Amino acid sequence: MTILCRAFPGILAMTTLLVFTSSLSYAAEERVTYTCFVELEDQSKVVHQFVYKNKNKEEFLLQLPGSTAYSSDGITGLKIKSVMECVTGNATFKNKDARVKSETTPM
Repeated sequence: MTILCRAFPGILAMTTLLVFTSSLSYAAEERVTYTCFVELEDQSKVVHQFVYKNKNKEEFLLQLPGSTAYSSDGITGLKIKSVMECVTGNATFKNKDARVKSETTPM
């Protein structure tokens, strides 16, 4: 590698740039799946799944109220009034109502 770098000084810079660019695109593509127990504007309480860029949970929770939760048809949606609980991945809800809803809601 030392011989190549001396003979072709641009190789090290290009290799470094390639590795850096690859790591940036990988980081930008990471997603986190949140399963949340929410109350909608029609007062119904549902379990809904959201996929977001990898960001901290508090930031995600702050932007949920007022956003739209779409039904399985992908067209019909209702605004989220409040968030009772969110879990990541396959974690189990602490809230009993959320656990019951998640067991009966297809994801």
